[in-house]
Amino acid sequence: DPVAFDGPGGNYDARIDYNQAFEAGPSEEQLQAESDERKTVPGLQVAYSRSMGTARSIRNKSGFLGEGQHNFRPRSRAKQLLARYRKLLGLSPADLDLEFTGEVTTQGDRVTHVYARQTGPGGITVHNGLVQVTINSRGQLQSIKNNVMARVGDSVNRQQPGLTAGEATAAAADHLGIGLQAAPGILAEPGSGDPRKPTRLAVPELSTEEIE
Repeated sequence: DPVAFDGPGGNYDARIDYNQAFEAGPSEEQLQAESDERKTVPGLQVAYSRSMGTARSIRNKSGFLGEGQHNFRPRSRAKQLLARYRKLLGLSPADLDLEFTGEVTTQGDRVTHVYARQTGPGGITVHNGLVQVTINSRGQLQSIKNNVMARVGDSVNRQQPGLTAGEATAAAADHLGIGLQAAPGILAEPGSGDPRKPTRLAVPELSTEEIE
């Protein structure tokens, strides 16, 4: 907890260790939304994140959630369903500013999994801020798996990095006790200053390949 979305190199989300001693429960609004939903869905199951208070999973153990929709587009339908369960998830409208990254439909039961990641102010991707919405062939919700951070905009104090890529790389080398013979060589950097675009560097003391 949070939900594990490990990449090829492992999970590098520093919030997990940082928040080990901290627990956050669901808000009154979430509990009310859960109570209201349970009136029509007795089999509702909600698991809350102990570190963030958000709902990390929503499902109906005895079926599906909500009404269906004919001829739906998976990403549009997923967006509707996330808005529909926003209060139960513990998210604000701004938190659902998501970038949809893919969708997969299984061949047997025709269930579609829609994937998205959270973006913060300036369109910067929130690390590990992923969500998966699973929809059946009739457009009903099967489940939501959520790791979106609530009110992320309130935590952002700047939209431009405080260090250049070269300065950050030199600081990392210093932290590792590696002395650099020269400043990191910049191979390519975004001309527009867009922090979402990568800078490529050459630092032989740290890596035989380019650092991005």
